[in-house]
Amino acid sequence: MLFNIFDIQQLFPFKVSTQCSEGWLPFAGRCFWIENNAAPRTWYDGRDACNRAGGTLAIIESQEVQDFLYQFTKERCWFGLHDLDSEGEFYWVDGNTLTSTGYTNWLPGEPNEQETNNNDCVEMQKDGGWNDKNCEDLDFTDGFMCQKAMEPMTEDGLSTGDVIGIIIGTLICLLLLAVLIYLVLIYMRILDGSSASPTRTWSSSGGAASRFENESSTTEKVTVPDNVNLGIGSTST
Repeated sequence: MLFNIFDIQQLFPFKVSTQCSEGWLPFAGRCFWIENNAAPRTWYDGRDACNRAGGTLAIIESQEVQDFLYQFTKERCWFGLHDLDSEGEFYWVDGNTLTSTGYTNWLPGEPNEQETNNNDCVEMQKDGGWNDKNCEDLDFTDGFMCQKAMEPMTEDGLSTGDVIGIIIGTLICLLLLAVLIYLVLIYMRILDGSSASPTRTWSSSGGAASRFENESSTTEKVTVPDNVNLGIGSTST
């Protein structure tokens, strides 16, 4: 019950679902981006661009993924397969081996690693077939394919990070408002205290301090009958 009372979704009722960012294509539980008609890119350029976008070069582990990506490609596109670490042993960028996925789509005669050309990276050609080539080859216009995981997003397209930022910003604003109110109350209390305190002014006469100016004294006038001897200024005989 306590958890339900302080459930963050009750305070910030965002409806969240798993989606892809704008421009990314959802398929097989992932989001894909195909970069076409770009200036010639190396395999490393594509890898770095995908990493900056929060993903990796695409992993094509099935005929279904192959067919899906192929329909969006217009140029020869790099994807996430290479044998940079060990000649002839192809790995995906996530560290899995090509044989572990059990799917390939090599063109006839491929891979045809030529030692002088260092064909260590793989592209999908315009007909969908795979071809290994030099990772820095710019002889042809090469796009690239990225993939990343789907993100929890609101109906308005806000990602989890956006929602967290809104919540943190709101809490900070509330905290600052509380501090401001507290300081105002302290200031008002100081003003009330100073107006209620008496003003005391001292004066001196002959070097001796007199009483407060704001204090007053009353003297009661006493009438003494003529026949009463107060003994002032008289001497006994």
